[in-house]
Amino acid sequence: MCLFVAALLCSAPAAVLTAQAPPLADTTSAAFSRQLDEVRKATARFGDPGEARRAGYRPNRLPLPAMLGERWFLRITARQQARLDLRRPSALYYAEADGARVLAGVEYEVLLRSDDPVPEGFVGGNDRWRVEERFGPRRGLPLNAALREAIARERRGRSGWGRNAYGQVARLRAWIGIPNPDGIFAEQHRALPYLRAGLPAAYADRGDLDAANGTALLMDGACKAEAGAFQSLVGDAKGEQIQLLTEACQSAVTQVRAAYGSGSADAFNAAAARAWREYNQAIYATLTAQQRVRVEVLLGPGGLLNPRMP
Repeated sequence: MCLFVAALLCSAPAAVLTAQAPPLADTTSAAFSRQLDEVRKATARFGDPGEARRAGYRPNRLPLPAMLGERWFLRITARQQARLDLRRPSALYYAEADGARVLAGVEYEVLLRSDDPVPEGFVGGNDRWRVEERFGPRRGLPLNAALREAIARERRGRSGWGRNAYGQVARLRAWIGIPNPDGIFAEQHRALPYLRAGLPAAYADRGDLDAANGTALLMDGACKAEAGAFQSLVGDAKGEQIQLLTEACQSAVTQVRAAYGSGSADAFNAAAARAWREYNQAIYATLTAQQRVRVEVLLGPGGLLNPRMP
């Protein structure tokens, strides 16, 4: 697991250009349900990771947010990735539930030219596509928004990107395997940390994002991974900062574990959310002014922490 929001994926994120596809004419729930059924039937065999591997999917070795789970991606050509096939996802997301690996969701990635429309995707306006620049700035730079955009423009120019080049990618996640309290097309899945911790998924229904993040700290190796992710993000972490972060993380873990056996979803979520907020505050307190600028550019104002898979 490592720190921070899903958009980062342990590297500097590209600018998000648009977030939602235009609604189609047919918005009937029956048509939408039929599409979902087709996707579930087409991907049912990938409940067995061995089948996914035989179909060309491979595990992503980068640490991902705990509320995404384990990502397996499909190696395909740019030409193939420029076409959307709902029955053939670009990536699969696995989660741990009851000690087993379960297919929780799928992801679609479609390459776009500069003047291409957002993919239509599923029937109606339910799906929300994120459109991003394919290549962002190098890691380790003292980033700000203007610099990030300038680097992206420079790379497009050096690469000869034009109207026929795939300079953008549209992404959509669909949680077809495990019901998501925030909806099937949510960016992340708040129930996954609960399932991994051996708690009922229904706990997520009574909690919020802070509670889910706090629950994710129960994963083995959480604090060690948090420290590594912090170093990757700020770029110039000091030894005393890492020590303070580790102590704050361990304190948060202790609080969450103490509430684990309460038998009450509300009591557990309150403790997990409180521990998470205190941990965040402790981390912000260790940041220098320059580090805070860098973190807020990469993650947005106040958007610091989101634990990741170890």
